[in-house]
Amino acid sequence: MEKTFEKRIRFIGIQGSYGRGEAGAESDIDMVLILDVLTMDDLKAYRKSVAAMELSHLVCGFLCGVKELAAWGKSDLFHLYFDTVPLWGKLDDLVPPPSSEDARDAVSKGLCEIYHGACHNIIFDRDPLILQSLYKGLFFVLRAKYFWEHGQWKHCKNDLTRVVTEKEVSLLNRTEKRFCVEDLEAETEALLSWVSETMIQINENNS
Repeated sequence: MEKTFEKRIRFIGIQGSYGRGEAGAESDIDMVLILDVLTMDDLKAYRKSVAAMELSHLVCGFLCGVKELAAWGKSDLFHLYFDTVPLWGKLDDLVPPPSSEDARDAVSKGLCEIYHGACHNIIFDRDPLILQSLYKGLFFVLRAKYFWEHGQWKHCKNDLTRVVTEKEVSLLNRTEKRFCVEDLEAETEALLSWVSETMIQINENNS
């Protein structure tokens, strides 16, 4: 990245399982690159640089210009800020630290996305892989929820399982499970039950 973009780099980081030290052989490599500005030529240059990497087939991630990053949605910035391990530069130089309200918004948005995705999947797609991705998304919601409630960030799954409820631990343990078609209805019901209960509770607490 330094060879390709030189002095235009404002931040480089890594997210996801590699950032948490939980990566397996086929885990995605979630890179974050923030440039002074981002153009179509930059996207082409980035694609070329990634293609030259040994594990290019695993690389994904987030690219952005500085001004676009400052205008990004607060709930998404919450996850970006806390989930990204810096390799070059500091995110604090580009965006303010997220607030408790940002965390609450991240929780609400994540719950709504999981709720809608689970309902849509059980009716239309009936795809175990979609259900698996929804359970993985639950991990991010639970981290944001714990931060919102306690002001503490739990970066790794093992740390989170030590502090959440028994029911939430049970759901977290499903995030690595490979579902089959026969699992769909029971596992979707378990997910929807907690998501619905939590959505209603948050709404009532804010009323």
